[in-house]
Amino acid sequence: MEYASFNLKWPKDGIFLSLYAHELSRYTFHWHETEYEINIILKGKAEYSCEGRLYLVETDDVIMINRNEGHGSFALAPGTVSVSFKFSADSLRNYVKSGEGFLFHCISDAASRYRSDFCKIRYFIFQIMDAAIRNNRYSEMTAKASTELLFSTLFHYFEPNVIPVISPRDESSNKAIRNIMKYIDRNYSSKIVLDDLARVSKYNRTYVSTFFKNNVGLNFHEYLTRVRFRHAIFELDNQDKNLTEIAIGNGFPDLKTFNYMFREIFHMNPAEYRARARDVAPREAQDKLRYCTQDDEILRKKLSEYLGLKDNPQTKSHLSSVSPDEII
Repeated sequence: MEYASFNLKWPKDGIFLSLYAHELSRYTFHWHETEYEINIILKGKAEYSCEGRLYLVETDDVIMINRNEGHGSFALAPGTVSVSFKFSADSLRNYVKSGEGFLFHCISDAASRYRSDFCKIRYFIFQIMDAAIRNNRYSEMTAKASTELLFSTLFHYFEPNVIPVISPRDESSNKAIRNIMKYIDRNYSSKIVLDDLARVSKYNRTYVSTFFKNNVGLNFHEYLTRVRFRHAIFELDNQDKNLTEIAIGNGFPDLKTFNYMFREIFHMNPAEYRARARDVAPREAQDKLRYCTQDDEILRKKLSEYLGLKDNPQTKSHLSSVSPDEII
């Protein structure tokens, strides 16, 4: 049986989506420079760390992560399952002026999870999931219409703040940003200073800091710290390494600094995280997800529930096989 993982795109409209069901695991730390992410908990409960804030979400809760926000999830119950829906910032280009972006606040809790606005979000995302699974002659029409209605729901019920967003305006700037990021990704475990970025980008030291902030949305030190945490938190699953080795090996000057910065993000120190993680299945690789299959019992149940098909006898047999990388 194929995985419930899909990519959809309508390039003329700037709409690029990914949608998948997966089982949550231990923390990873990542961010999407040009994508928004909406997560729906189908079963269990989880903790999300987002920009140093912690959110507890349970079955049927919705949590939206804005573009470029550092975040991670941690399963608080065995077999916790989520659907993740990601869409490119360009998908909203028809609703925003050049140089601007949107900052949404869309997180449900016990008091709001069954409110009509959150029900609409679950409905439209699962309409897209259902269309992708069916993969028939009407799927593209259903998926695109549901995507646009989802965007409409976000704007009508979760009115966003408008924020400045500056992107590279030419190929030269794009190349400089790519070179800087590659350098950081390859050398994060060593000491990196602005002179290094100036050399890589061919900009002067004074300008490169402003250039990086304007084009990435984070200052150089914030980005470097995120990269270090992305690797360090995965290494915490390796019981052969002690905390000092992990801190130093990922570019932190000492364990004290690592402990302090870790607590700022995850509200616990690395030793506490390592103890909690023993009860949660680890990831096989840093970026590898545990995808659910299209016939997964929980996914089928929620498809029926969110789309209001509980009493439809045909619901049980409407899932069909399709490649996880199928593009509608």
